[in-house]
Amino acid sequence: MLSRLSSTSSAIPLHVPPVIHPSGSMVEGHVAINLRLVHEEDIDEVQVRLRGVGQTRVDEGDSSSYGKRQLVRDNLILWTRGSAYPEPGSDVLPVPFSFKLPAQLPPSFLHRTVSCQAAVRYSVTAVGVRRGILHVNKRQCVPLTVIPTDTVGASIKRKNATHSWRTYSKDERIRRGLWGAYSTVSVQLSLPDILMLPLSSTIPYTITVTTKSPPLTRAQAAARPLFPPIPDAPDALEFVLRRRMFVRAGVDTARPTTDAAHFLGAGAQRAASRGGRARPPVSTNVDGGQWLPAAADAREKKGRAEEGKGTWVQRAVFESTFSLDVAPSFEIDNFIVCSYELVVRVPFPGVGNDLKLEVPVVVTSGIDAPLPRSGATVSGAAHDAPTLDLPPAYWDPEDAGWRDDEKV
Repeated sequence: MLSRLSSTSSAIPLHVPPVIHPSGSMVEGHVAINLRLVHEEDIDEVQVRLRGVGQTRVDEGDSSSYGKRQLVRDNLILWTRGSAYPEPGSDVLPVPFSFKLPAQLPPSFLHRTVSCQAAVRYSVTAVGVRRGILHVNKRQCVPLTVIPTDTVGASIKRKNATHSWRTYSKDERIRRGLWGAYSTVSVQLSLPDILMLPLSSTIPYTITVTTKSPPLTRAQAAARPLFPPIPDAPDALEFVLRRRMFVRAGVDTARPTTDAAHFLGAGAQRAASRGGRARPPVSTNVDGGQWLPAAADAREKKGRAEEGKGTWVQRAVFESTFSLDVAPSFEIDNFIVCSYELVVRVPFPGVGNDLKLEVPVVVTSGIDAPLPRSGATVSGAAHDAPTLDLPPAYWDPEDAGWRDDEKV
């Protein structure tokens, strides 16, 4: 539904190349003003407006609170009635424009649920100003993709090398039932030893799961399936990027948590079935287990009952890569905070036996210059460039979130 304060118009078509704009860069385009239609629609002035705004909503019971922060606001007057005319034989007057973005800006972003919303929106809008309160302005809005400039991440992507690894681990003791003997399970996640994870870069990883049975004889081990079982396929465990947020709207706050990307597990399978981006192949190495006899000193302490006992140790290793297209980590002071963590969850039979490893990470843009959006065609050529995973509502110029100061 159009706003009562403005409506779309073919008199002022706005052209902005589909570019990812780092903060501090230029936003350029042109408006092809159709003077014949401008006069027919009683437009007195053509402006172009750059807007950046943070918006929040938090629902508490039957009431809703709203918040708003202005991030960038700039206007240019491109044409006024009688100021310029097109070339003879044409009705169209092309007028270029450019804006310079501020050096520090959060990324384009939209999180929307029934109880909470957080948005960071950027747009350029051509406005056909019609004098008088009762005269509806005409408009053409183009949403923009804006991300923070990231010289360090861009350098990491250009080098495209892993010099060393950093390993994170988690160990737990679990048992089959309430009174069973304890087993030991562990998971390790190895990542490149870098300060950040840049968008659209190939990040290798290794997940290692190790299980160690309680003491038992070889005969006991052969009599029934070993506990705990080792995951024997990549999707037997889960590997996700989790987004944690803080959202303030007035005096109300919310802390929504969502899975922003799925690499292994049921979520990854669902994404693939919906026609999402193909998952990189996963190398899987599951060993047949290793029998470790009980140590001599342990047998002496516990007596001959431990004679002939040992533990079965099994290990599964999964290696692959991932890349990210989420909004980079950001913070608008005490208004919107967006952070991430990598989560590996290995399910085991029994109540409360799942093993979970959580690793906080910083996601950055990895971009220090304007680039065409992924899949866009600029100057007649297609480009394989980074993308930012924004929901369709962000790109809808008639979404209520874009209706900002339309009559002023």
